[in-house]
Amino acid sequence: MKKKYVLKNKRRFIILIAILVSIVCSTLIIATTTTKGYSEPQYLKVVIEPGDTLWDIVCDYYGNNVDIRRTIAEIRKQNDLPTSELYVGQMILIPVR
Repeated sequence: MKKKYVLKNKRRFIILIAILVSIVCSTLIIATTTTKGYSEPQYLKVVIEPGDTLWDIVCDYYGNNVDIRRTIAEIRKQNDLPTSELYVGQMILIPVR
């Protein structure tokens, strides 16, 4: 004959089930959520040589995989350049991607 299980304290059983469900749910939420930490943007220092233009620098460092005009605007903003004029010996920072 099989032994029959009898709940002696229904409230304790419900609390136990609630705790187990919350542990499983929180574990699933934590396991499936990916968080990306903040990382400082990295820049490469480039010293301007005769004949260099922002267009050429962007093409050399990024190739044709980026929007050149947008990247030039980012570089100008990062380096506080009012125009695209560059001077020999000037150092500019370009974002590393």
